[in-house]
Amino acid sequence: MRLRPVLALAAFAAACGGTDKGTDSSCIEGAAEPSVQVVVTDATGSPLSDANVTWSAGGEAQDCDLVSNQFLCGMDDTGTITITGSAPGHVDKSEDITVESDGCHAITELTTLRLDPE
Repeated sequence: MRLRPVLALAAFAAACGGTDKGTDSSCIEGAAEPSVQVVVTDATGSPLSDANVTWSAGGEAQDCDLVSNQFLCGMDDTGTITITGSAPGHVDKSEDITVESDGCHAITELTTLRLDPE
């Protein structure tokens, strides 16, 4: 009788990359991870409160979500992601970030975009 739960657990682990992530809550469907986490600063390293950040994985640019003083860009998107930061009175800056997967979700890459004054 215990065979059925073990088979279900094995199938769940295989769907999450074939590792033993069947008991890892981060591998549960719907528990997506941000692809890139961005902080935007001025040339002195101070956060820019009026910044805007967009991201693209080869298609149309999309807005990143602002959470506290950080931007979360993409959800479980992997590959090359272009991040572009802008703020009034500063020069826009773009950066290509390579995001990999852990077999279930994107491994969040952390970056800081330092914007120079115009």
